[in-house]
Amino acid sequence: MISAIVAVSPDWGIGCGDELLYRNSFDMGFFCGLTQGRALVAGQRTSDLIPSLPNRLLWTLGKPDWELLSCDDEAVEEVVRKLFGNAVVIGGGKTYKLFAPYVDQIYVTHFFNPPEKQADVFFPIEDYPWIVPENGVKIVSNKEFEIVLYKRQGET
Repeated sequence: MISAIVAVSPDWGIGCGDELLYRNSFDMGFFCGLTQGRALVAGQRTSDLIPSLPNRLLWTLGKPDWELLSCDDEAVEEVVRKLFGNAVVIGGGKTYKLFAPYVDQIYVTHFFNPPEKQADVFFPIEDYPWIVPENGVKIVSNKEFEIVLYKRQGET
């Protein structure tokens, strides 16, 4: 099962320049716990920004990966599912878009207040039509944010 994790602003912003929009210790701890012992999939910019994370394999997508994964083919889907079967997609915007057909579930931290900086990178919500309130299960909810697990319809 391919998962994704993302923290978003109210307008689905995820970053500004080369920085996250939010720094929250609880959310970071949730990220660390969820990704422990798993392969992480990231684009080059995201990969360059994150510190070394022990007990995780970081797969940084390069140009040949983008070309292969952009093909609309059943054989490509089979290869993706075998290569990234237990992976967690961690961004950025283009990587979330590229993996939209393959992600089975996504953990979204919805921050309620606008960030201090204006986002210039956004989560491609239009590519995830199954991220709707009725498909979400709240894991954490407080006055600053909520973490919701969304599963692709038909997934258990």
